[in-house]
Order: sequence, then structure tokens, then C-alpha cells
Amino acid sequence: MRVVVTGGAGRLGRYVCSAVMRRHEVIVADRPATIDDGRVVVDVLDPESLRRAFEGADAVIHLAGVDYDFHTRAEDTIRVNALGTWNVLEASAEAGVRRVVMCSSVAAMGLHEMRDNWKPLFLPISEEHAVSPVEPYSVSKAAAETMARSFVDGNSLDVVCLRPCTVVTADNLETLLDPDGEIFLGEYICATDCGEAFLAALDAASPGFGPYLVAADDTLSPRDTLEFLSESLGELPATVDAERYRADPRASAFDTTAIRQALNWAPRITRAELRTTLIGGA
Repeated sequence: MRVVVTGGAGRLGRYVCSAVMRRHEVIVADRPATIDDGRVVVDVLDPESLRRAFEGADAVIHLAGVDYDFHTRAEDTIRVNALGTWNVLEASAEAGVRRVVMCSSVAAMGLHEMRDNWKPLFLPISEEHAVSPVEPYSVSKAAAETMARSFVDGNSLDVVCLRPCTVVTADNLETLLDPDGEIFLGEYICATDCGEAFLAALDAASPGFGPYLVAADDTLSPRDTLEFLSESLGELPATVDAERYRADPRASAFDTTAIRQALNWAPRITRAELRTTLIGGA
């Protein structure tokens, strides 16, 4: 397949492209400042640039947008992430693209915001959990998911929506492994595993829309999960799968059963393996 990756030169994009190019032709599409020779310049707020980039494409992976780590004005985050996604979906439909794999975020659920009045209702957290975002980034991702589903419901596109947890790359590795850092729910996914999830979404015969949570099997904390979560949350939810955490005390707060079944994907890298996997260190 010929696959265009918006935001393909970005932090996550590099890992996604590396995974996808093992099986498919990859066209990296990104902003001018990030483009090298052989890459396509696009602006998700410029529909015409997207139409040109998607011409002849079989699939699109949409990663481009304002990241949670980059604090911008609320209106810019909403415009780029929500309107930009609409433009990508519309241009994909017009170009006859077979499938769009869209990068949403676990943030769409609003749980990462650490609000006193909005905490996990049960553990582990699955896609069935209610969604209640209030921060601009979270709202932009929830809005983008609604837009994407409208194209599926209207039979305009085949869209697969992924919700990665905190993506650990070589750039943010040391910060996220800092024992004094902020853990909260402790959710993460190694960038290499995340790249494989996007490849799996491309290749699955009948993946469905999702959205699918993309998370590691363990957490960023070296402590037992229920122990640190009881501190982060103040108290544990009334509903906890106690057997899960007895069998694996460091099991993730997030349940990845849905993506395993739909896309035949599973995370491989644990916290102990992050440094070796991403930077080759001991």
C-alpha cells in the first residue's frame, strides 16, 4: 500500500514510519520546518495541500497536530487538532483513500487531567469508560473522534481510531522515568510498540473504528499499581478487578483487551526495557 503519514517527521511519526515502511510505501507529510528531501509539505489547515498529498494514496495515518506537551493558546489547539482532523478526513474521502488510521489520545477521556471530580470509575480502565474532557487538548481529541466516527457512519471512509497513552520516546525517556516525577495513573506505551499498533491498524482485515486504547502491560511506577493509584487518586474506585492485580501487581491501569482482539496487537516493551529499546543503554 501507498501510505501517507501526516506528522510523519514528528516525535511519534518517526517510530510509526519506521514500523510501516517494513511492509508498505511510506510518504512522510509534515510542515516545512520538519521536511527533508523526498518528503511532502502539508498544512492540516490547508485542505488543498492535503488533497495534493493524498492523491494516489491507499491509506493515511493522521498524526499531525498540537501535542499535549506543547502548550499553545486554546484556540490554536482546537483549530489544529479538530479542524485539522476534519480537513484530513474530508481530503481522504475525496481522494478515495481506503483507510485512515487516526491518532487520538487517552486524553480524550479526560482522566489524565487529575480533576478531583473526575477520576476512574473502575480499574482497569477500558474503552467502555465514560468520557468527560475539559482541557483544550482533551476536548480537541474527543471532538476529532466524533468527526472521524461521522465519516464512518456516513460510509465515506474506513477509519480506525487509536488512543495511545503517554508515548515514551528517546527524547522524553529520562523525564518519564524520573522517580520524583509525576506518575498519576502511570500509563505509557513505548514508541516502538505504538508504531506497531499503527501498522496493525493498517493491516487488519476488519478492524472496526475503536477507539482502541494503546498501553503497555505495566506502569511507569516501580511500585505496585494499586498502591500508587490509591495515593494518586485519594482512594481506589469501588470496582477493581482484584484478581488481575493479584496476578500481576504492576499491571497497567488500562485494559488493552479490545485492541488485542481487533488488531491482533499486543505491547512487548516493559518499563525495565525502555532504556535499552529506545537508546541502547543499559
